Amino acid sequence: MKDLMFGPLTFPEVYDTVDGVFDKIFKLEHSHTQEFHYRTNEKDNILTYEYDMPGFKINDINIELHNEKMVKMDAQRGERDFHLNFTVPNAYDPESIKCTLEDGILIMTFSKKESFKSRKIAINQKV
Repeated sequence: MKDLMFGPLTFPEVYDTVDGVFDKIFKLEHSHTQEFHYRTNEKDNILTYEYDMPGFKINDINIELHNEKMVKMDAQRGERDFHLNFTVPNAYDPESIKCTLEDGILIMTFSKKESFKSRKIAINQKV
């Protein structure tokens, strides 16, 4: 089957280009021999990343914080491995990182910095 063409580029080349741009925008770098699915959620001033990592144990996973904002995760179990580097978004405190492995799901959370939290502003009546 012939690749779809987009101007001078084939579909796989376009996909790789768009995927690379997305990773650069979100400062995400990853390499893996097995694909891991993940979800991101922001609720109640908490940013949550959930990674599906069935079969992995706590001792298979290493997570480090570098330069006060870069998270580096390496996981290996047998022939399966996963590597991920990302920068914690500016609105969140990298030092607040908490990680839990539960039923094959790695849950990583960050608290929002106080200066980025919403707050109610009082309105005064002028007399």
